[in-house]
Amino acid sequence: IIYDFLQYPYFSVKLAKVNSNGIIDDNWDNIVLSVEGDKGYFEDAVQTNDGIFVTWRNNDKELFGKHIPFNSTDPSTLSTINISTSGELYTSSTSLDFSSELNEVLTCWQGQVLEVYNIHCATVNLSNLNVSEEIVVYENPVNSQKNPSVSATGHSSYLVSWEDERNGNYSDLYIQEIRFGETLMEYGGKNLCNSAFNQYNAQFSQIETSSDEDTFLMYWEDDRSSGKEFVTNIFSQKVKLAGCSALGDLNGDGGYNVLDIVTLANCVLAGNCAELPNGCAGDLNGDGGYNVLDIVTLANCVLAQNCGGRVDDASEALLIKKDNMLSIKADGFVGGVQMTLEHDGDFSINLTDDALHADYRTDGNKTTLVVVMPSSEEIFAYTGDFKITEMIVANSSSQVAVNMPTAFGLSAAYPNPFNPSTSISLHLPMESDVSVQVYDLSGRMISTLLSGVQAQGDYNLTWNAQDQASGMYLVRAETAGSVAVQKILLLK
Repeated sequence: IIYDFLQYPYFSVKLAKVNSNGIIDDNWDNIVLSVEGDKGYFEDAVQTNDGIFVTWRNNDKELFGKHIPFNSTDPSTLSTINISTSGELYTSSTSLDFSSELNEVLTCWQGQVLEVYNIHCATVNLSNLNVSEEIVVYENPVNSQKNPSVSATGHSSYLVSWEDERNGNYSDLYIQEIRFGETLMEYGGKNLCNSAFNQYNAQFSQIETSSDEDTFLMYWEDDRSSGKEFVTNIFSQKVKLAGCSALGDLNGDGGYNVLDIVTLANCVLAGNCAELPNGCAGDLNGDGGYNVLDIVTLANCVLAQNCGGRVDDASEALLIKKDNMLSIKADGFVGGVQMTLEHDGDFSINLTDDALHADYRTDGNKTTLVVVMPSSEEIFAYTGDFKITEMIVANSSSQVAVNMPTAFGLSAAYPNPFNPSTSISLHLPMESDVSVQVYDLSGRMISTLLSGVQAQGDYNLTWNAQDQASGMYLVRAETAGSVAVQKILLLK
């Protein structure tokens, strides 16, 4: 039993559990769910696999939640989750539902910005209580979107509807499908009903589910027949969502695990994922294709119990070829690498062993490789020459920008600013007599990082400035006819 306790000056959300004998369970006697000392007002709740997920708001228009397992011995000690602290929550506008496939809750609400309302959502992973970044379903600075309604599908996604005033004729109904924090329909959703007068208070009932689609009956109040306030009729419409049986379950065993990661990696290499009996389960990001982005998403779901990404994700990476080794240096977590190489017949490759899964496929003079969750910077050793024709480097949820030097030059130093060491890479397109030196701003040479005739390739150089003063320095690389300069900042 969840209820608002409103006794001035105390306003809080309370909960009690009554057993089959009509007696309140121990430690469940009208406990306070909302934050102590902060006013709380109930928003919405949904039953999960093992308990209940409750949301409430405070006076600052912030949204909070708590997952309460039914077998908890002391629910008052459970963690409170900050779902939205932007201060934009409109009163009693929250809707949520639980996905048993993902073990997560999608919460959507009506956010108020000045005089306009927009629909925002966030997922809560019940395995670790991580909250995703806010999902903006649609933003319009002129017209409002109101009263979201959320329903979990049977295929690891959610159907969201809302009332929308963008067409200028009262409020119309729009829908959007969300999976892994991404919207699957076009931006702004699909218009379900566009008619004069208002359509509002929409609700869903799932009436059918199969291996390839979910069918919902959507019904709402509609003023079109009367044109009078408070004189309405009920309209309904069937909505079918194309789905895939148990997203991530490529081998059809009823769940997703490391076997599915390997199956997906193998079909990405072979280019035949769509031909597998459960191949559609491999398109985890819903982009209509199969690549390392899907593999990493699945690996993160299986290993980290989190389908929503990591906070230490890389945003950029540097490709380094040196001493017959290809490496990737990144500023955070790299979840996977996929490459297509063109080469001569004398080319050979040896993939890293420091990864969850690594494999390649060679067809004539073309090799495709996939490395999942590498634990070191080294990706593969090789003999012979090759050219990279396609490449995807992924973090836990998206593609990472990669600097792949093709002409003489220096990469961006990392870290920068630094203390006391920083690394910078030099690319030599051909064998050259080269010098790389560090100067202060007065033009005084401080250190030589590389000098002499060097073979074609990439050189990762490190400067330790432990004995130098804080300030700006210049790294200058020079070879016949070419000069490259990089600014670096030492902060002690």
